[in-house]
Amino acid sequence: MRILFRNCLSVTLISLAFISCQQEQEGSSDNTITLSEYTTVVSNEDILIGVPSIIRIVDSESFLIYDTSTRLVYELDLNKKDVRPIGREGRGPGEYQRVQNFYVENDGVYVVDNAQQLIHKYSLDNEFISSFSYRLGLATGAPPPPPLPPLDLPYIHTGLLGSFNNQPHITSEGNVLLYNFQPGQSLYKLYDWDGNMLDSLGVVSHDSAPVIDYQQFRTEIENRQVPTFFESNTFVVNDRSKPDEYFLVYNAIPRIAKFNSSGEQLWEVHVSEIAEIDRIAEDYFETMEEILKITETMFPLKKYTSGVSVENGDLFLATYTYPGVPLWIHHFSNDGTLQNRYKIESKVELNPVFNVDYSSRSILISTEEGDVRGYSF
Repeated sequence: MRILFRNCLSVTLISLAFISCQQEQEGSSDNTITLSEYTTVVSNEDILIGVPSIIRIVDSESFLIYDTSTRLVYELDLNKKDVRPIGREGRGPGEYQRVQNFYVENDGVYVVDNAQQLIHKYSLDNEFISSFSYRLGLATGAPPPPPLPPLDLPYIHTGLLGSFNNQPHITSEGNVLLYNFQPGQSLYKLYDWDGNMLDSLGVVSHDSAPVIDYQQFRTEIENRQVPTFFESNTFVVNDRSKPDEYFLVYNAIPRIAKFNSSGEQLWEVHVSEIAEIDRIAEDYFETMEEILKITETMFPLKKYTSGVSVENGDLFLATYTYPGVPLWIHHFSNDGTLQNRYKIESKVELNPVFNVDYSSRSILISTEEGDVRGYSF
């Protein structure tokens, strides 16, 4: 593969001058800020690696991406103008078949291979260290949807981004959180890298349904209720200011809870009365009503898709986006208080996976065309 850089990439993340970026305050009363201007941090014309869909910042000079076209994780060094893969595709030691997610934690890179149910650990110098074997949780997943006729239903968007719900998660200390969906029990169990169970966190509601019930699902859709089957869909975000604490995001409800590594819940907030969240829900219910006229199937309700914590412990969450609906980034303080709602405007579709370079106050977002943009805030 030929990889090219242009001179514009010699700038580092920390020294990016977002001269062209502007922000328009739509109203101080609702904390809404529109971001429409951006700087192209990485151009797909300059680095021929396809489409970056996951972004992880390493330091001020480099970050890692997952490229969906080559199915590899790459490190981009902006200072050295260098790109190199982390690991490689295959079945041997340290090789992965299908990347579901990856993390940069505890001085290592952890690649989740859900095809082999392995998490591969590499050093930041790209040396393979070892693998952690896991088995998927006991939850009954919704079956894949049947073929559907062409429908004008933008909410059902099969883009490059996979679901981050209920995935294995790497903590700041290099331990592993595994989803464990059983009513009345803990939602996640915490293991060290040797496979020893350390603790658990989150409780599954007794009302949550681990089995598919189409009649219940249909009734809930008709009543505009969050489907019980998807109530426990969650993803975890490490608190960057406190390595032993995590944000647990229930993205269908939506709700945010804070836990420590001992499994103690510190607080919980319900996110409500936000216009863009309400629209996502309304589009979802209308879409499911149309689909249920044709066939019995279940699509998940996703209000948030991914999240990032920054150095001061604040939390940023990306809303679900689809054609005709802009991407929003919601900024919460460390106690779950909503600070700002950033509306990201773009003529090109944005992937709802992002990262935040807090030192330069920039939100890094990848586009469907393979660029990485920086929106200042």
